[in-house]
Amino acid sequence: MLQAQALYQKKSKRIARKCGLGTSVCVGAGPRACPKSGQPQGVAPTQQGGIMNTMEDLKLQVNRIHRFEGEGHLKAFVNVSVGVGANDHSPLLLIKGIRVVEGNKGIFVSMPQERGKDGKWYDQVQLLDDGFKNHMTETVLEAYQKKGNDE
Repeated sequence: MLQAQALYQKKSKRIARKCGLGTSVCVGAGPRACPKSGQPQGVAPTQQGGIMNTMEDLKLQVNRIHRFEGEGHLKAFVNVSVGVGANDHSPLLLIKGIRVVEGNKGIFVSMPQERGKDGKWYDQVQLLDDGFKNHMTETVLEAYQKKGNDE
């Protein structure tokens, strides 16, 4: 428990330094905004001074595509890394097991799933922002089609 509190305090100070206040006023829950940046509490400001815009600040890169040839609905497994900005070469997140599937209405992208004890399938990764979800789908399908044309 003490380690978790120390980690939270360290993170609070780091976010506050980015804002320039020198305190943890920008971190925490609640409807109040940071007095300097005007951002809601708990939101770390980006270098431009605004809230991170998912389409402009997050960079998607397809790391691996494993295509399947044949008559099945599963067409490929894809790994995608998520990073920040064009100059950052170290990704923040790697999503493995994204599937490209051919359904009744055409080809679509499905996030990794795991079967629960009740026998139902549950997504392991949920993309909550519709704009980012569309960006992810376009990036994966573009890489899938490009790999198909290269072969």
